[in-house]
Amino acid sequence: MSKAIYRVLPAAVQDTSPLSETLISFLRFLSPAFIRYVLKVDSVQIMGTEKLVNSFHDFQDGNSRLMLVFRHPYGEEPQILGHTILNVLPKAARRLGNPLKHKTHAHFIHGYEVPLWSPPPIGWLLPRAGALPVHHSKLDSKGLSRLRSTMLDGPYPLALAPEGQVSYSSQSLPRMERGFAHIGLWCADDLEKAGRKEQVSILPLSIHYNYGKRGPKILEKALSLLEHECSIIPSSSNPIQRLKEAAHAIVQSAENFYAELKRQKLQTTHNSDHINKTLKERWEHILEIALETAEKTLNIPNNGDIITRVYNIRQCCWDRIYRPFDKNLSPLERRLQDREAGEAYLAMRHMETVDIGWYIDFDANIEKDSVDLLIERALNYVDVTNRLQGGNLTNRPNLGKKKVCFVVGTPIDIRSRSNLLGQDRKTQIDLLAGELEKEFLNCIDIYQKEHQNGKQ
Repeated sequence: MSKAIYRVLPAAVQDTSPLSETLISFLRFLSPAFIRYVLKVDSVQIMGTEKLVNSFHDFQDGNSRLMLVFRHPYGEEPQILGHTILNVLPKAARRLGNPLKHKTHAHFIHGYEVPLWSPPPIGWLLPRAGALPVHHSKLDSKGLSRLRSTMLDGPYPLALAPEGQVSYSSQSLPRMERGFAHIGLWCADDLEKAGRKEQVSILPLSIHYNYGKRGPKILEKALSLLEHECSIIPSSSNPIQRLKEAAHAIVQSAENFYAELKRQKLQTTHNSDHINKTLKERWEHILEIALETAEKTLNIPNNGDIITRVYNIRQCCWDRIYRPFDKNLSPLERRLQDREAGEAYLAMRHMETVDIGWYIDFDANIEKDSVDLLIERALNYVDVTNRLQGGNLTNRPNLGKKKVCFVVGTPIDIRSRSNLLGQDRKTQIDLLAGELEKEFLNCIDIYQKEHQNGKQ
């Protein structure tokens, strides 16, 4: 690959500039226009407003340390939640006759690599807005120390997605990481050592899109885009049948690609083993080959589950593409590093396919799905085609306006949980993870019951 792929690690990644209240005020002013015209969000509804308002009151009164844990199915949740906290929440509190004492904001946790693939202003903005970077696949003692101190003494609540990354499914819970539980328990320990009485509160937030009357037109846009990318002439006008045809086309194209790449036969339509396999089984086989291809290119071991392997590949690739500047390198050594960066870039293309592909079930029963869920699935399929062509999350289409609904779960107060007392740390973490999962599933159930009349 060309030397342009080799870059010196941007200063933004290592930026530890202090939080800027002036910038936060500017974001408060700018976010309504950004949400409406860039993210195409018509409005934000909060189900369970009182719980959210009361949680912020407790935090501002010094009665609790607050962590907002939000579902992350689409990719735009941090921006939408940020706007909700900055603008929607204070207005909602005033409508309830219970106004908040101070202006609201949150310290969002993000992957350290976000400034690497985002436009340059984002890397400058994040630290000044109070955002905190984390690594998924290597120890970062300084970063963990910042998280711990912010949770204990930060001027605003902490906000994070316990799924670790985009999960592509709003009405199921594919996977959760345990970082939120570690942070909450650390905070409880630190408060205990300091003799402080604050509660440690974990507040679940589930997010959902509602396209309303625009839904059928947006679904048609997504299906047409998908069929164009796959060169499909649909056999039916039924959107469910069209999605199924697209699923078969995507899996077949991916099999053909990786068969050619590996110079071997995977499965073919003339192979009896292929005929007996479900789309899900065929897709899982493709994802494994994609991971192996990336790992062999980078010469890294196959360790952990699929998402852990994705994290390991991603970390290795960014380490090879972005390096500390070394003025002592000869031109030959620099060009060789450029080649390593180019190979890492290509390995990331396989990783990006798995990054979304693990969450996709091409055999899922979608017969009773609402139009909103069919749009979600169609956009996921379009995203898969983009990844197979070499794209990433930034290529995900946004085809129409929607309403956003946050469902607020019941706060989980760590220090008042008697079932945590006397347990070892692993058991405590597992209990908190199980409770959070239960709360998220309850939030999803509340949303489904509230919007069941909107199913088509």
